[in-house]
Amino acid sequence: MKARLTKMRLPAAALLLAVLTGCATTAADCDPANKDAGFITKMNCDVGGGYGQHVAQREDDVRAAQAENAQARQVLADLEAQRAAIGKTLAEKTKARDALSASVKKLLAQAKAKSQNNAELKRQLAQSQKTLSTPINVNASDAALEAQIKARQAEVYKLQKSMDLVP
Repeated sequence: MKARLTKMRLPAAALLLAVLTGCATTAADCDPANKDAGFITKMNCDVGGGYGQHVAQREDDVRAAQAENAQARQVLADLEAQRAAIGKTLAEKTKARDALSASVKKLLAQAKAKSQNNAELKRQLAQSQKTLSTPINVNASDAALEAQIKARQAEVYKLQKSMDLVP
């Protein structure tokens, strides 16, 4: 009887050890792309919510990128409004310029927040700030106004590219 009980303890201890090993998972272990994770680890990630947390983090990243992209699209739309104001009254040009300035400020603030740990983005942001922070001269000729708008559109595109918002 005692020998039989000892034989039962060994498999039970091995099973307990395997289950406890599965409990010691990290966030990297619960990455669905991790093909090296064992069955117990994957089961623990599924039961313990590790996969759900990973998915939630990715969804948060996507929402943040969508918000940044929306702000960049707003700047481009404001640039188009500025372009549409070419040939119109000074008041209309000024109104379009002010809307553009507000959206550029928001985009630069987002880029600054995102650039904290990215030296390349910081460099691009400094360059973009010089170009984008200079107000458009609404008193300039229509051709000069068009050139200012094109330069800003190119700068917004460069900033979007360094923020990984466009391919």
